[in-house]
Amino acid sequence: MKAGTGWLSVAERGSLLGMYFIVGCYRIFGRRICSYLIVPVVGYFFLTGRRARRASRQYLERLHRWSARQGSGGASRAPGLLDSFRHFHQFALTIIDRLSFFLGDTDQFATIVHGREHLERLAQAGRGTLVLSAHLGSFDALRLVADAGGVPLNVAMFLNNARMINAVFTRLNPARPLRIIDLARGTPRSVFDIRACIQRGEFVGMLGDRVGMGDDTRISWVPFLGERAAIPHGPFLLASALKCPVLLMIGLRRDPATYEVFVEVLAEQVELPAEDRTAALDALARRYVARLEHYCLRAPYQWFNFYEFWGDLSPERDMTGPSYPGIEEVLPQTGRMVLLTRIVGHSEERTTCAVEISTTSPFYDGQGGVPAWVALEYMAQCVAAHGGLRARAAGDPVTIGFLLGSRSVALHTAGFRPGQELEVEAAHLWGEHDFFSFTCTVRDARTRVTLAEATLAVARAAGVEAVLPKVGVTGRGRAEAP
Repeated sequence: MKAGTGWLSVAERGSLLGMYFIVGCYRIFGRRICSYLIVPVVGYFFLTGRRARRASRQYLERLHRWSARQGSGGASRAPGLLDSFRHFHQFALTIIDRLSFFLGDTDQFATIVHGREHLERLAQAGRGTLVLSAHLGSFDALRLVADAGGVPLNVAMFLNNARMINAVFTRLNPARPLRIIDLARGTPRSVFDIRACIQRGEFVGMLGDRVGMGDDTRISWVPFLGERAAIPHGPFLLASALKCPVLLMIGLRRDPATYEVFVEVLAEQVELPAEDRTAALDALARRYVARLEHYCLRAPYQWFNFYEFWGDLSPERDMTGPSYPGIEEVLPQTGRMVLLTRIVGHSEERTTCAVEISTTSPFYDGQGGVPAWVALEYMAQCVAAHGGLRARAAGDPVTIGFLLGSRSVALHTAGFRPGQELEVEAAHLWGEHDFFSFTCTVRDARTRVTLAEATLAVARAAGVEAVLPKVGVTGRGRAEAP
């Protein structure tokens, strides 16, 4: 499966009959009673949707771990099945609310808008704007806010995965068109439709958390809740070409009668310098994802990507399948001597690992962090993990190796602070048998800033044992596995 496109293989579940049954219940009993009647329906989809259930658990567990590392005061216990069921139920409640919106029952809701001034400023200036959102909360709440401000909000989306539900809502209120621009592959007309909307001073909404067909090579890999995720460049490239502002809008359900809509300026104009285009796109993706993290913490059960969003954490995940072994399984070290936290990427030529810094980390100095020189230890163990993964793939045991030396060492920080997550990468430079060289880098996983660099020379134990007798050395030492 190509990077970030797992959602394309998720078929729309349910039937038109089932959807009209929910509409009938709503019309007969009202929204409040319908929210209780929907529980058995949620139970059915929860029990039969193994893939979605697993995706829910993975998301909630990642959010729990990440919030704990950030010191954000999340739940003390790890999420379980009941939390996943609540996640499913929250999604169903937003569908019922969506019925209210389309049937005109908007007086049942209070809408609190944070950042309304940005909408008013752009609307008064007649500036067409790209509105970036996500499968987080309710996009229909954003429509209400835009309508109240007198600005048409068009939605650019892929229809294939939601044709039935959109058909139902269209029939519910033909007088209130959905204003959808289909982004299906092979229809470049959609780009011209978006441009026409922007030129008319309208808003065009896009959900920037999913990679569309044909876009899997135009992505940024950025850390999201502590793991790499693919974020498409499409919205930013489009905004750059159209020279229009980009707003972030997120609508969260605060309670059964209240929605909060958050409006932020992501960019007044997207400028992509030719000499550093990729870096500029990466920076925009990181800023977008940082805000998603903020709102996921605010409404943890309103993230509605029920597929394996982190299913392919790295563009290099082509060797070990959809998951990696625990770091202890590929290193000769054990216990406190294991300095790395987990493996996040691997290929024939390189391996990437994560390190979570805390007050219990080895080498923590008690004065604010882990000294920068420990980066060399992280690099050496990342090289060892690379060798261990290669050994496992060949059916060989993990063996001890030696760190022979380092050169071109550059430390760009004084140390690593608690709560910081590092990305350690070891890339094979030369060597095929017993002696090797790796270029290694340590980056901040969130900002992608390089914190340390070095080139390490390493050897397998067998290669060292063959050399030591020739130079009259009989002692033996233990170091990192290559």
